[in-house]
Amino acid sequence: MSCHDRPFYVSLAYTSVLFVYAQLTFGILRLGFVTTYMSEPLIQAFTIGAAIVVVTTQTPAMLGLPIQSTAGIGSLPLVL
Repeated sequence: MSCHDRPFYVSLAYTSVLFVYAQLTFGILRLGFVTTYMSEPLIQAFTIGAAIVVVTTQTPAMLGLPIQSTAGIGSLPLVL
């Protein structure tokens, strides 16, 4: 980790903590019922999108392929 990457990782850590607190709050307040008002295609699209992100980021590492680090939506074809 270079000194230039440090602010990125700090903001990533803060974001992770924020989401943990949000999930804990939703769990304590029992707000899971909100998903019943979301359409099934919306839930499926979110799940499929998450699966695509996991597969495209983990497959090269599992196969031992060297890849360049890219960022942004335009980098999706480069990862595939």
